Amino acid sequence: MNGQRQAFEMRLEHDWPLPSWLTLLLAIGIVVLMYYRFSRRSPEQPAWRHLALLSLRFVALFLVFVMMYGFVLRPYRTSPSDLVLLIDDSASMSATDAHPLDGRSELDESKANDRVERDRFHRVTDWLLVDQATILTKLIGNYQLRVRFLSGGGFDSQGVDFGELTRQIADHGANYSRSPLGIRVREILEQQRGRPTAAIVVFTDGVNTEGATLESSGDDARGRDIALFLVGVGQERSTRDIRLRDVIVDDVAYVHDVVPVEVTLTSSACSGDTTTLTLSDTSGKVLDERPITIATDGVAQQESLMWRPVTTGLHELTVNVQGLAGETDSGNNEKVVRVDVRDSVLRVLLVQTYPSYEFRYLKNVLGRGAVGSEGEPQSICELTTILQEADAEYVDIDNNAQRVFPTRWEALLEYDVIILGDVAPEFLGPVAMENIVRFVREHGGGALLIAGQRYNPQAYRDTPLAELLPLRLGETAGNSSTGDLSIGMNVRLSHVGDHSPFVRVAMEQKRNLELWRAWSPYWGVPDAEPLPGTHVLVEAADRTSSSGFAVPLICHSYVGPGNVVMHTSDDLWRWQFTANEQAYVRYWMQTIRFLGRPKMTDAGGIRLQAEREQYRFGDAVTLSVRFLDERTAPEHDDEVSVIIGGEGGQDRSVQLHRWTGLRGFFLVEIPQLLPGRYHARLAAPQVADKIPACDFEVIPPDTELTGVDLDEKAMRAAAEISRGKYYRMQDVEQMLHELPLGSQLRVEALPSRPIWNSSLVAALFMASLSCEWILRKRWGLA
Repeated sequence: MNGQRQAFEMRLEHDWPLPSWLTLLLAIGIVVLMYYRFSRRSPEQPAWRHLALLSLRFVALFLVFVMMYGFVLRPYRTSPSDLVLLIDDSASMSATDAHPLDGRSELDESKANDRVERDRFHRVTDWLLVDQATILTKLIGNYQLRVRFLSGGGFDSQGVDFGELTRQIADHGANYSRSPLGIRVREILEQQRGRPTAAIVVFTDGVNTEGATLESSGDDARGRDIALFLVGVGQERSTRDIRLRDVIVDDVAYVHDVVPVEVTLTSSACSGDTTTLTLSDTSGKVLDERPITIATDGVAQQESLMWRPVTTGLHELTVNVQGLAGETDSGNNEKVVRVDVRDSVLRVLLVQTYPSYEFRYLKNVLGRGAVGSEGEPQSICELTTILQEADAEYVDIDNNAQRVFPTRWEALLEYDVIILGDVAPEFLGPVAMENIVRFVREHGGGALLIAGQRYNPQAYRDTPLAELLPLRLGETAGNSSTGDLSIGMNVRLSHVGDHSPFVRVAMEQKRNLELWRAWSPYWGVPDAEPLPGTHVLVEAADRTSSSGFAVPLICHSYVGPGNVVMHTSDDLWRWQFTANEQAYVRYWMQTIRFLGRPKMTDAGGIRLQAEREQYRFGDAVTLSVRFLDERTAPEHDDEVSVIIGGEGGQDRSVQLHRWTGLRGFFLVEIPQLLPGRYHARLAAPQVADKIPACDFEVIPPDTELTGVDLDEKAMRAAAEISRGKYYRMQDVEQMLHELPLGSQLRVEALPSRPIWNSSLVAALFMASLSCEWILRKRWGLA
């Protein structure tokens, strides 16, 4: 075809029969010999004369090697690399966008206009054919151009009349009913096997309705060392929609406890808008309400609602997000959840060596059975106390007191929660300490450790109780102050603590933070850092350990099926005076109930479910695993996984993560599943009975025109994976300057031109020998 660039490549070749290593060995031997001769030069002659003669000898020897090798210059006629243009001609490319002019001026009559109405496919063809097809001519001059369409077929520039080529492009239309982008790219990669390919340029809106994704084809292109240059055609215009994607709440709750309702929202074309999120009961009474601002379209946004049940029984709650103006689908703005509210009396054992303030106030809160200002009970437990240094009459006066710690395992099982204050390990004894660990790890009981200034936790280092400690103690982690006892620490909630239910002492998040900041403990375990799997809930904002961690004040961890909460300071009693007594009491009530939760947990079972049975292609699939008996849930946050299998596809393993504050609830979101039916089954932890499983389906769009929004995210990912680049259509001119030329393909070997026997080589050889002989005669070195 006219305009094809003719190129030549010159290559230096030889016909020396001996192996290279032998030639190299010979050359090294000659150089060593010549250096030996140079080192034995006459001291009467200056060194530069010997160097000059040595250089001339090197030149002569080099020319001898050139002649021995038989070097020739062989020219080759070459052809440029392939450049594949893949043009999306699916029906979604017939969508019309108002868009800026693309790089070059498209039409003379539109130059005065800022924007042009043109369907996506013809924006691409106009750019290729504008100004008498100068772009197409330039590409053909630099590459072997191969034009392909998504629907199949295409043509090559070689051997095709230029006028016929431009006519075929101009006459083509976008009416293909499918968008198998990933499949088509893979087909082209297979067709290019063995051919030098500079790049594959894809003009598309990124709408992929079946088969492999663009990202997966990017992996294939990278494996073939072919870069994908993707040009996005269209606009990221989305239908206005806000959707309640997930509502997560515990199935079972205690009466009068704060119950968090975690809500996940997604939106499109709503960024920056404000709306209202409400929680109501079956009568329509609003239980919680808060205004929210939509942050970023397409990104999951988490919000929290709070509810404090005042009656027991099964409660049906409705979560609703107020619809926005212009929203066409309001059916996804509401979800209904059910919570079983129960009341239960927990048996608590409180152990302390000496009567500290923390012990006294805690004993008063857990044992007094008073009623708060809101009519809620302030005691939900039967308390038993053990005070080692108490007077002998103490047990006779206090009906809830005992003299010694229960040593029998059966006696310990009568309790739901054990609170260990500053207790000497010698007072407990090894058998009792082993039983406490067993109570948590095997029985699923709750334990609360309150650090003191004598024993807890330093004295527990080499005892069985060390297994319950959620902190790694440093060498200096003695039971001493973190600093000046006259200056209180500033306290803050961690990110996990901000979402943890038992440290939520006020319905409003802002008020909850204010109440916790009012606590100013004067001391805490100074040199400690959380172990892996430990959740720090409350920490010091202005004190750090020797390893740089903020000093943890309240933390939580799972030990077997049981829960462990640790206070690294026994100054919490001061909080009721700096905040209010109600917050202090509420915290203790909720913490005891949290630790005693296994008592009201449903018996056995694991439930695996999808958020819904059908998903539209492009939606993220949400899978959840709930352990009905949360004592059977794994200790660590990442020990649950499921295997997902599709029709004719390869199984894949997906890891779930624990939802903050809910031990038995794990969640995962899976994007970009292709249309088809899927079966998910629990892979870990392994169960002896029937394996939990669920089924769901990803359905394709109704038509090619159902979803026509530009998918920049997928195109950017595919370009990055393949080491290519992504461009918007209006920036496509930049691509012309950044496309690689690729390697040249040799098509014909031309007659060679010998170098070894050329007159120039012979003349240089004779000149070097003659110069050396003349200089030796002149300097008397012959």
